[in-house]
Amino acid sequence: MGSIEVAARRSIRLNNGSSINANTVAGQGNIYLSAHDYVLLRRGSKITTDATGKATGGNITINAGNLVAFPSENSDITANAQQSSGGQININVKGGIFGIESRPQLTQFSDITASSDLGPQFSGNVQINVVDIDPTQGLFELTQTVVDPAQQVAQNPCIKGFGNSFTITGRGGLPTDPQKVLSSDNVRVDLIKPVPSTVSSTSKKQKHASQKPPVKQIIPAQGWILNEKGEVVLVAYDPTKTGPQRQQPAPTSSCAAVK
Repeated sequence: MGSIEVAARRSIRLNNGSSINANTVAGQGNIYLSAHDYVLLRRGSKITTDATGKATGGNITINAGNLVAFPSENSDITANAQQSSGGQININVKGGIFGIESRPQLTQFSDITASSDLGPQFSGNVQINVVDIDPTQGLFELTQTVVDPAQQVAQNPCIKGFGNSFTITGRGGLPTDPQKVLSSDNVRVDLIKPVPSTVSSTSKKQKHASQKPPVKQIIPAQGWILNEKGEVVLVAYDPTKTGPQRQQPAPTSSCAAVK
C-alpha cells in the first residue's frame, strides 16, 4: 500500500496521456491532490487508484478551485477494483466541475468511476462537493403582481380632456422656470422677423428701382459770374465766350460778365 500527495500553489495539469496513479495488486493505494486554481486533464490523461485481484480500490481526494476536462478526450478519474470493492473518490471544489462526470462504468467520454467487476453492489462511493457557493447569489425575488404594460406607456397629450398643452418656444429649448435662480448658462432666444418669400422680395426690389430718379451728370465749372445780389456763382460755361456751347443768360442791369 502506498500514497501519492501533490500540493500545488496554483494548478495541476495533465496532458497527452499523462497520469497520476497509485494502482495496487496487494493493498490500497491513495492519491491526495490540492491546487488553489484548478486540476486539468487533457487528451486521455488519468488519475487512478485501481486495484487488481482481490485488493480494494484506493481512495482519491481532490481539493481545487475547479476540476476541468474535455468530454470527448476520454480523461478519467478512477478507483476501480476487480474482485473487491471500489474505492472512495472525494472531490471538493470552490468553482465547479467542467467536462467530466460521475458514471457507474467507464465510457468513451471523460468519467469519474469507482466501480467493481463484481457488480454495482460492490461499487465504491463518489462524492462531489461544491463549497463556498451560495445558490441564491445573484437571484432576486420576483413580484407576485403582474405589471400591466399599458400603464407604463405615457398617455397621448393631444387627446382632449387631459388638460395638457404643447408650446413651441423657438430655438433654444424650453424657457427657464421663473421660480428658479437665473443662470449664465441659460440659452437666450432672440425674436426674429419673418423672412418674406423670394417672389415678393424680388417684385419689391424691382418696384423700388423703377422709382429712383435718374442720376445727373456732374459738369465741372467753366467760369463764374456775379448775380443780382453781388454773389459769385460758379457756372458750367465760359462767360467770356459765345456760341453753341450754351446760350449766355441775359445780363443783369447791375453786373456784367467778367472772367
